[in-house]
Amino acid sequence: MTAPTKELAHAGPLRRTLTSNLVVAVLYVGSAHFGLRMAYAHTNATAVWIPSGIAIASLVLFGLRIWPGILLGAAATNVLYFVGQPGEGPATVLGSVLLTSAGNTLEAVAGYLLLGRFVRSPHPFENVRATFRFVALAAAVPVIAATTGVIALVSSGVAGWRLASTSWVTWWLGDASGILVHAPMLLSWARPSRVRWTLPRMAEAVVILLSLMPTGFVLFGGWLTERYTYSLPYLVMPLLLWVVFRFGLREASTAVAMVSAVAIWGTVRGHGPFLAESLNESLILAQFFASTVAVTVLVLSAAVAERDGLLQQLREVNRTLEDRIAARTSELASINQALIAEVRQRSAAEEVIKHLANHDTLTGLANRRLTEELFESAEAMARRRGHRMALLFLDLDGFKPINDEFGHGTGDETLRKVAERLLRTVRESDHVARFGGDEFIVLLPDISSPDDATVVADKILRAVGEPFVVQGVRRSLGGASIGIAIYPHDGRDFATLVRCADSAMYQAKAAGKNRWVRCQRDARQRVSLPHIESVRSPDSSR
Repeated sequence: MTAPTKELAHAGPLRRTLTSNLVVAVLYVGSAHFGLRMAYAHTNATAVWIPSGIAIASLVLFGLRIWPGILLGAAATNVLYFVGQPGEGPATVLGSVLLTSAGNTLEAVAGYLLLGRFVRSPHPFENVRATFRFVALAAAVPVIAATTGVIALVSSGVAGWRLASTSWVTWWLGDASGILVHAPMLLSWARPSRVRWTLPRMAEAVVILLSLMPTGFVLFGGWLTERYTYSLPYLVMPLLLWVVFRFGLREASTAVAMVSAVAIWGTVRGHGPFLAESLNESLILAQFFASTVAVTVLVLSAAVAERDGLLQQLREVNRTLEDRIAARTSELASINQALIAEVRQRSAAEEVIKHLANHDTLTGLANRRLTEELFESAEAMARRRGHRMALLFLDLDGFKPINDEFGHGTGDETLRKVAERLLRTVRESDHVARFGGDEFIVLLPDISSPDDATVVADKILRAVGEPFVVQGVRRSLGGASIGIAIYPHDGRDFATLVRCADSAMYQAKAAGKNRWVRCQRDARQRVSLPHIESVRSPDSSR
């Protein structure tokens, strides 16, 4: 490479570095001018100091080559301040400018170096531990600028020792809040967004913005009488948490900066919950609020990012594992595929086994085991609330001839059709079970009176009595015989009620079939003509 070519190659990076430094200096001076308008007691100690966040973010993004821009911006800011002080000689002004500018620059450089030493990531908000270290750093490094700045103020005669402690606290808090509120926002906007901006997501962002800003103005802008706002500043937190969990750090930190700006604006205008005896005290309270909100949002954003990162790592591990398995020999690959298929089928098999253990394989209805469990649960509720229950024992009158004449296939399809009609006949809260063969149980867990059970029995008889289309042919069962047992009148346990209803069902058959019979406490044995409370066919009136 020739000498002119080398010069041109170095000219590009040098020009970019100079441009970056100049931009940082301009941003530093502009934001500093805003903060100095709210300085304490005509000093340059202010509780609102955005340049500290700009300086840290610039060093993280561009490296140490940007420190001259920070120094230039700090020096220009302090020159504009100290030159305007009455009675200041050139030597005093120069010394104060150099000391204060050195402190501001050293604060940013120390923060950058400590960030690299203890966080070791250009993006310190990817996990909770790094975020807490950033917060600790944001609280520690402002000590440098606050101390050197107060020394400059006292030595130059701008502020006496009487104002030193308050000036130091104001300076420290302004720098710390500037780092906590503005550095994360600038760093996050320098990175690509992880949010997929679909139309619904944009609409959601607009809703949040339209909710957040009015809330800020109500709390801090004087839209609401001050006496109502003193205990309400943290009402913005639900909206900020919404942003954290639905979007990302960029949007969350921007929302925090917006809330902070509105809080400062309202406080300067004499509104909001942070009003104190002086503007400086009011701004200190407002900045403590903004810093607390910023720390909360940063930690929660880091927790969400850490969770997403772990999920992504898990997905990457799974993909890597699959790739390694695919790279095996054909024999091992087939074995692994079988194992994967077995794992995938296990959950489905467990569900099938659980279903088979509790349901009838032919009709899909609950079996006796599940029915007993449902009864125990319903009985406990009925006993506690004093409710009645009913158990209907149903036997199909004409099923055996159909099964014998047309075969088990036709019989099985008929049972399935009956199960479907029973489910359509009863309420969703009722339970239908196949007890065995052509016997079914209907459990009514909550009835007002025994007559409710008979109404359901009539509906079942009408439903079962209608012809079925089985294998393209209309067939009729000729009805059903139903025995009804009422809890707690006819029994308090499942077995007793089943025996009682079963006995009543046989009474219905003995009385002519296709009807229901109520069980009697003194006639639970199977007899042909016992004492019957009610014997009705579906066509009889009540």
